[in-house]
Amino acid sequence: MEETKVYVGTYAKYAAGSLHGEWLTLSAYASKEEFLEACQAVHEDEPDAEFMFQSIEGPTFGMIEEDDIDGEIFNLLSQLDDDELAMFQAYRKNVSDGTFSEAQDAFAGTYESDIEFAEELAEELGFINKDASWPYTCIDWAMAARELMWDYFEVDGYYFRNL
Repeated sequence: MEETKVYVGTYAKYAAGSLHGEWLTLSAYASKEEFLEACQAVHEDEPDAEFMFQSIEGPTFGMIEEDDIDGEIFNLLSQLDDDELAMFQAYRKNVSDGTFSEAQDAFAGTYESDIEFAEELAEELGFINKDASWPYTCIDWAMAARELMWDYFEVDGYYFRNL
């Protein structure tokens, strides 16, 4: 997964017409405190700088705003693998304040379509035997998928239960 980078300026510089700052890669820091120390080092000319996160690249999970960064993002970036980060990023696109644990609980898998998801779930639950031609070939999977999706949501191919 792409590294998360933040361009750190200050409100004072911005108000003075300057965009002076620096890109910082979050994975280089173990905590919010360590990150903020690096921000202060970039802007050592301002003893009490108010940091402004002017631009962001990579996954943010909705945890970075112009004037704040959630310290939990450092734990996530250091502890999760790329697949877990991608799943959580998809979850947070729909559930803006959900935790990783909630995302794991709700995660149902990745699928190409709602119909593929409905078919696999029905088979997994033992409702359908794919080897039998009937009634499997008679099921309106588009309608089954539409009804199933009342209890689930999909983001970028990731499927989650509504909790």
